[in-house]
Order: sequence, then structure tokens, then C-alpha cells
Amino acid sequence: MSNSTVGLYQDCLSYVVSAILAYLIVSFFWKYQRVRETIKQLPPAPKYGFVEYLTQFLGSQGPQFALREARKIGYIYRFPGMPSVMRDLAWICVGEPNLGRMILEDPTSEKPWEVYQLFYKATSGDNFFTSNGKRANHVRKSTAAAFSGQNMKKIAITVEEVVDRWIEERLEPFYVKTGKSVDFDEEMMIVTTDVIARAAFDYQLPPTERTDFSLKMRTVMNVFFHQNLNLGKRLFGFMYADIREARRLALELKETFGKKLLQSYRDNPNPGPGNIAHLMLKDDDYDNDDQRARDVLLYFFAGFDTTAHTIAWAMLELAKSPKEQLHLRKSLEDFNKVGGNGQSVDMAVCPEVKLVAREVLRLHPAGALGSTRLIPKDFLVHNPDNKNEIGFFPKVAPAVSCHTLFFETTMFLVTTSTSLFQVVGSLQRRKC
Repeated sequence: MSNSTVGLYQDCLSYVVSAILAYLIVSFFWKYQRVRETIKQLPPAPKYGFVEYLTQFLGSQGPQFALREARKIGYIYRFPGMPSVMRDLAWICVGEPNLGRMILEDPTSEKPWEVYQLFYKATSGDNFFTSNGKRANHVRKSTAAAFSGQNMKKIAITVEEVVDRWIEERLEPFYVKTGKSVDFDEEMMIVTTDVIARAAFDYQLPPTERTDFSLKMRTVMNVFFHQNLNLGKRLFGFMYADIREARRLALELKETFGKKLLQSYRDNPNPGPGNIAHLMLKDDDYDNDDQRARDVLLYFFAGFDTTAHTIAWAMLELAKSPKEQLHLRKSLEDFNKVGGNGQSVDMAVCPEVKLVAREVLRLHPAGALGSTRLIPKDFLVHNPDNKNEIGFFPKVAPAVSCHTLFFETTMFLVTTSTSLFQVVGSLQRRKC
């Protein structure tokens, strides 16, 4: 090859490299300007670096931290450092329940797989919580009657019977008489399993099956939750023995437990009417029992993430506060004497019980990991700080899509990214 040809190649390569660099520089500044324009349309951000803020937000005091920031700059605010040139992402915390209702009820809002894969894997397939459109809506509508006032009274009676049974079969022989410490989270998962099986599916679990099921469910949830937090496990899950075992357990629970409860209800000559099993089997919009069985498991997961864990937190907080524990005990004894008159008394209406419950929920919000929506448009809402002022939220560039992470405690995250952290927190104006 002649020197002139080599020189020509070198010149061409130089031009190509220069063109690529020029393109990257122009793209960078174009993206930078676009991000600046987008930020102008978004709510303000706390004065923290992104990593510092996220560390606080995801910590054990995350809900309290979020509330403090909300009081400083308003109940709609943006995560600091986002969006950026490197990542077209904006997380926005919203303590506005009306906006959450609008987003959840909007038919164009969808659930992104990135967040819901945890529950998809835990039930070995899609369920009404992970699905969009008809699959999700028909289940909610068909089972709503199971939570009517009359049924809730029946559930309260079931709870009392199950707790009495738990005290007799587990608390006294395993812990009181032996002096061993109690893992209340594990025990309350067992109690919750028993309550849901009886109240929702008219099925009484034998002690060994009840314990075995709750432990398997706990394993499945723990493994898949931590998989979401580990990039290596998310990408190469098939290489990890614990993930393979969790997948096997999830499939086993669907086949041997979910379907078993449905068949047991079908075979029952005198089934309880109006419960979840009855309504699920009447719902012809289900394709098959596979879908029903996955939804059966989901009800148990929901009970663990709310009732069981909250009661466990309550026991821990009371154990840490002996004076409050004694005060609650005395209040319950006095309430029983005054209101009893020889009849059964609903201890749940005791004022001190309500105060303890509210304080526990303030410290440890139930169901903090809420639902997520992909929203394709802006929503018109009243400004929560000025009811006379109306604005569009979120105001983002037309080319930018958004996700909204909605917590049952009326917390939201709006993000333009498909890569989300699993966030636990609460942002709500509540009186405690």
C-alpha cells in the first residue's frame, strides 16, 4: 500500500472520529438543554445530593425523612439530581391523594414489568396485581362484595377464634412454658395464613400445613425481593441456587396449595357464601384455575405485607416501651370491666388500642410498597397548597414518558425511567 493511500485512510479516519466527537458533543449539549427545560417544569427538589437523599429515603427512617422534606418544600417535590444528562429520569414525590386516584383510575395508565416482576415470580405467573386492563379489573369488581360490612363482622369472629387457637396451640406450649423468645413476624404470618384460609376460602389448615405454607411463602418473597436489589441476580438469576429453589417453591405453592383451596371449596357440601373463593369461582372472566390459583396466593402475600408485619412491629414497639405496654394492658382490663356487663366486648374500639395502632402505623406504614403506573399524559389537579390554583402535573416534555409509583399511604413517585428502585416510604399529611 502506497504512502498516499495510507495518508488518505488516516485522513478519513480522522474525519470520522471528529464527526463522531462532534455528534456526541452536540447531543450532550442538546440533552443538557432539554433536561434544563424539563426541570423548569417540575417541582422543586430538596437540597441534597442524589446518593445522600436516596440513602436517607431508603433507610429505616425513610417515611419520617420524606415527611420532614415535604413540610419544608411542599407535598409535591422532585428527587434531587434527577433528571440528568446521563439518565432521562425524574422521580417526583406527591402527597396528594386526589392525583393518585386519578392516575389509578385512568384507563391509559399501565403497570410496568420492572416493578411488578417480584409478584409475578412469587405467584409463578401473572395475577390481578401485576396485570393491566380486564385481567386486573374483573377480579377487583367480582370480589369486592367479600369486603362488605356483613362479611367483615364474620371475619372479626374468625380472627378471634384463630387467635385463641394460636394461643392454645403455639404461644403457651412453645413460648410461655419454655421461656423461649417469640419471633412475632413468623408467628403473625402463621396466624394471618390461618385467618385468610378460613375467612376467604372456607378452609381450615392443619397445624403442620399452616406452618409449612407460611415459611415457604416467606422464603419466596425474601428471595425474589432481594433479587430485585442485586443486579447480578437480576441478570443471571438462573445461576443462583436460592432463586432456582424459590421458583420451584412458587410453582409448588400454586399447584399444591392455591388449586387445593379452590377444589376444597368446590367439594364442600356446605360452603360459606359470599367469601372470596365463592366469588372467584363465580367469575367467568377467569380463563382457568391457573389464574385463580395465582390470585389465591396473592391474597396471602397481601396479608403478610400488611396485617402480619404490622402486628409484629406493634409487638416490638410495645416491648421497647414497658410503661406504654402496662398502660395498654390496664386500659384493656378497665374497658372490659366497664363495657362488659357479662357480654363479649369488642376490644378493637378501646381508645388506647386505636392510639397504639395509629402510632405503629405512623412509625411503620403498612403496605408501603404500593402500585406503579406508566402514565402517558399530564393530569390536571388542584394545587394541594392553594386550592384556588390549578395546574398540570406532571409537566414534562411531550417526548418523555412517565412512571408513577403510588403508595397505599398516598405517596407517589413519578419517573421517566423504566429502571426503578423498590422504595419503602410514606408521604402523607395525617394527624397522629
